[in-house]
Amino acid sequence: MISVEAQIELKEMFPVWMPDRPRRAKDAADLARLRASARGHPQR
Repeated sequence: MISVEAQIELKEMFPVWMPDRPRRAKDAADLARLRASARGHPQR
């Protein structure tokens, strides 16, 4: 299982690591959902 914080970092960094891949609206929505979820969870 991967932490919410790690999922956020992966979603943020993936376009940097693979610049040829376009950013998608789904990725922005996923980031918003993950950030909202992270506010309710203590960091590990």
